[in-house]
Amino acid sequence: MTLETGEYTIQYLKTRQYIGRKFAEDKSLNPKQVVSVPQDAQAPKWRVEKLDNDRYRLSIGYPTGVQGRGMAAFLMGEEPEEWVIRHFGSGEDNVYSIQGGGGHCKIFEDEPETRVSIALTRDVPDPWIFNRA
Repeated sequence: MTLETGEYTIQYLKTRQYIGRKFAEDKSLNPKQVVSVPQDAQAPKWRVEKLDNDRYRLSIGYPTGVQGRGMAAFLMGEEPEEWVIRHFGSGEDNVYSIQGGGGHCKIFEDEPETRVSIALTRDVPDPWIFNRA
């Protein structure tokens, strides 16, 4: 089961937290962190662009990539990551793993505005829910 190009919400299955950019960001054009959003906030919409071989571009207003072991939106044209997104095989059609930057995406704390990190571990990648927006 592969994702098709379109708009989605992305939710961390373990904590049911949606991810997006911080609501209060500095005004610079530096990369912006991708974080878990507060439970009462509207789920941000992501643009998922299907490439080849389970590779995708993820955009949240701007293309995303890896900065300092975390996911970030690039505002200045930095080279975006080609994320590897694979069906998780959990029995649910919309659950996938996200890999890039030499590891897999993970949220380490069940708190709002926790950065989406790139875990450099050999354990099973974490599950993420992709729902059409």
